[in-house]
Amino acid sequence: MEKKIKVLFLTSLFGKMGGAEKNVYDIALNIDKSRFTPYVFCLKGGELVDDIRRKGVESRIIDLDKIISIEGVRKGAGLYRFLKSEKIDIVVTYHHDADIWGGAIAMLARVPVVISSRRDLGYQLEKKHVLAYRALNRFYTRIISVSDAVKREIMRREWTSGDKIITVYNGVEIEKYASAKCMGTPFRDSLGIERSRRVIGMLASLRPVKGHIHLVRAVAEVLRQRSDFRVVVVGYKGSDYYKEVESEIGKLGLGGHFMFLGDRKDVPEALSSFDMMALPSLSEGFSNAALEGMASGKPVIATDCGGNPEAVIDNETGFLVPPADSHALAEAILKLLNDSELGRRMGQSGERRVSRKFTLRNMIETNEDLFAYLARDKKRISAGEAFLIGKTRLKKAAKLSLSGLFYYSGAYSVLKKKDPLPRILAYHSIDKVRLKPLEIEQDAENFEKQVLFLKKNFNVISLSEFLKCMRDGRGYPRNSVLITFDDGYRDNYTNAFPVLKANGVSAAVFISTAPIEMGEPLFFDALRYAVMSTSRHMLDLTGFGLKRYLLEKSDEMRASGVIREITLKSKEMDNSRKSELTGFIYERLGLDYEELKGKRLYLSWDEIREMAGCGIEFGSHTVTHPRLSALSPEACSSELVNSKKLIEERIGRPVKTLAYPFGGKMEFNESVEKAAREAGYECAFSLCRESNGFTMGRKMVDSSMTMRLNGEFSAPLFGSALMIRR
Repeated sequence: MEKKIKVLFLTSLFGKMGGAEKNVYDIALNIDKSRFTPYVFCLKGGELVDDIRRKGVESRIIDLDKIISIEGVRKGAGLYRFLKSEKIDIVVTYHHDADIWGGAIAMLARVPVVISSRRDLGYQLEKKHVLAYRALNRFYTRIISVSDAVKREIMRREWTSGDKIITVYNGVEIEKYASAKCMGTPFRDSLGIERSRRVIGMLASLRPVKGHIHLVRAVAEVLRQRSDFRVVVVGYKGSDYYKEVESEIGKLGLGGHFMFLGDRKDVPEALSSFDMMALPSLSEGFSNAALEGMASGKPVIATDCGGNPEAVIDNETGFLVPPADSHALAEAILKLLNDSELGRRMGQSGERRVSRKFTLRNMIETNEDLFAYLARDKKRISAGEAFLIGKTRLKKAAKLSLSGLFYYSGAYSVLKKKDPLPRILAYHSIDKVRLKPLEIEQDAENFEKQVLFLKKNFNVISLSEFLKCMRDGRGYPRNSVLITFDDGYRDNYTNAFPVLKANGVSAAVFISTAPIEMGEPLFFDALRYAVMSTSRHMLDLTGFGLKRYLLEKSDEMRASGVIREITLKSKEMDNSRKSELTGFIYERLGLDYEELKGKRLYLSWDEIREMAGCGIEFGSHTVTHPRLSALSPEACSSELVNSKKLIEERIGRPVKTLAYPFGGKMEFNESVEKAAREAGYECAFSLCRESNGFTMGRKMVDSSMTMRLNGEFSAPLFGSALMIRR
């Protein structure tokens, strides 16, 4: 049995329930106690400390007002002793005092993992805090940001690399809000609100940053057109700001339209009584209230600041308005008051969005995966790892030096003239290079330079010219090159096609028809997107005959290795099992598969016809991109015949060529070649070194054979790589 991981949550405040407090509370209570032992310490505490203690979580109030003081040193020594004696594995800090004071002590105590959890945009930070963060950030194991907006702000303000920062969204217990839906009318009745009136709700403590005063001014505008509503505000009101808001309400004569309920335990019931939710915050890391409103099926009007746009989709789950703009807020409120059906649709859309992306379970599991990953794989670069990194860079430098010598010495030109066979190049995606080790992406600007190099130094031939030479048995044009693309990514149209067209260069594109017809991503692409998009750090696929994988996007070699290993295993699965695996991966990683499908990764038939009309030729890459050698003869024939037939029907041109999916020597055999001939193909292409008269080998172009260490195109490296046949 594995030793439990001890996690200490250290927060500056733990008295009333706020955003950071809710995060600590939810994780500490719901984390898997068979794997983790949570502790909650706070510099200043209150009722939440007693509450969480009663529920079985060890908690303490440190009772510290000033971290830079004699008392701070004394209390820090006590915390240091606790961390050492209890052998705490992970410390997670919240708020700047706990971050700076507690983070530094945890580092001094050599706690293996120290995490700073950031919940807002830093609106309370002073210059001294920013300077302290700039000094400490490099020593945190990780920084958790509550939204991508917070992540960007940390990077900008504190000069911190994005690789260190992980976004983990808040989550809500959707079942709690769903079960309270029937309580809306009784709750209104208890407040004495007539059933004919609409309710505009707000859930936020009365603090200036929450923008209540702007809602008051917006309501004054709304009253010029509608008066059949009440505004119900839930949240702590023991503040001077509450008096300021009350004063503004009195000045504008709105007393009969506002109700301030203070802190409530029955928040789901209160939310169920609302017709809409207004959140006029001036600054927001990521709003729990927005998620709660959406989970209750209510349209949410939020300000377009911080992480709000990552939760609320404008004109879909509600409206986004500029901060401190009471007029825009009033207009959004009126739209929902005047169109109940619009509000209902937006509420349903928001509820679906929360259930897919922002559940409490998803948040807890994301944190569990991160804690487990960091506790067992500290991401410290060992001497061995540093050696490997250095070795890789030295090999690259040596390769660049040798290619330069080969290119500029004249040996390149001599060999090029003597080689009678065409070079067949295979590309895939022409877009931003995200994972170099996967070798399927080429930067668009780099690709343009490659095309210019090929046009200047080689005779670029079309697929038809290649087939004619092959068919006639005569020699190929001297120094000929054939450019091909596999899979039919849409960036072949948006990024590659304009370059090819502008330079009068032909190419061939091999397409799988199912992704184009059905909009269903290929397994490899769905997996690649999942690994690079998730904030999770563990993926357990033991139920599919695989293993538990550590995921780390910033480690290109590891991320690529995971993708390759899972893809290799998927080749043995039928389409049904592969679909099941895809669904499981997306559910486990907290991702929305429908969102990926909506991105349209592949060419459309209209785009294909446009490209075909401009000299780009098309071949088959089968229907579903399977390992052909693993299929029955009937299934193999179906893949080859049906893809060919459909492409010919859609573009009105004959299809004579095929590229084997995956392209390796294990992906095809004599039976597959025979089936391809019987299906009417004149030639097939692999990604192997050898050619046999029917199946022609190709060289896959990857960034390692085109780019210098600084990412720029290298003509000597590319030219030299073309001379090496593999």
